[in-house]
Amino acid sequence: TGLSSQEFASILLDRFDVATLPCGAFGPSIEGYIRLSLSVSEDILIKASQKIAACMEYVTSKKDIAV
Repeated sequence: TGLSSQEFASILLDRFDVATLPCGAFGPSIEGYIRLSLSVSEDILIKASQKIAACMEYVTSKKDIAV
């Protein structure tokens, strides 16, 4: 996406209401990844995965995203 894990996680939360943890907080070797909690119902996981997919479409369709 060209975004940091923090930038992507912020967009995911602010625009798509999905909370994740940016992995950049755990060191540079895993920057670019996000962590998810799978401790919710299957229905919520399905909705969240659909929102994550929509977020990916959103960020890849934008050239300049202001976070």
